Amino acid sequence: MAKAYPKPFTIMLYTNSNIKTKKFINFSTISILEMKKMVQEEGGVEGLRILNLTQHNATPEQLAAGVFEPKQKEFVKKLLTFDEIPTRDELMKRAITLSAVAWESKADGALIGGAPYLTGFLERELKRTGIKPVYAFTKREVLEFPQPDGSVKKVAVFRHLGFVEV
Repeated sequence: MAKAYPKPFTIMLYTNSNIKTKKFINFSTISILEMKKMVQEEGGVEGLRILNLTQHNATPEQLAAGVFEPKQKEFVKKLLTFDEIPTRDELMKRAITLSAVAWESKADGALIGGAPYLTGFLERELKRTGIKPVYAFTKREVLEFPQPDGSVKKVAVFRHLGFVEV
């Protein structure tokens, strides 16, 4: 039996970006497997060209769902990396620049994540330019591999289940 989340809470999941239908899901009553099936059946943000504005490379599942990498990936990574505490002005400038990268890439949506102090600015700037900000919805699976010396090596694998549009 699939394990359900222990705490009840509800989020809004946009199931079809063209029709703008909304579905409310109580995660205390739905399992990860049931949710993955529902997202696949409903279509999620299918059909969008989604630019990957994260420091990570898109997974094969994300690529199949319409995510593509920016031509200037290293520049994007630099904009997403902070070595010192950023000022509000710096956050705004980086969000504007990242939004321009998405606009120039002719993206319909942008996969974002990372530093929470940047994502709010980035969400607003992407929306201002007509680009839908989305977050990846993943499930962490821990795989265990017995070692010859009797120890167990654990590896965390993140499985892409869909996108959450904000």
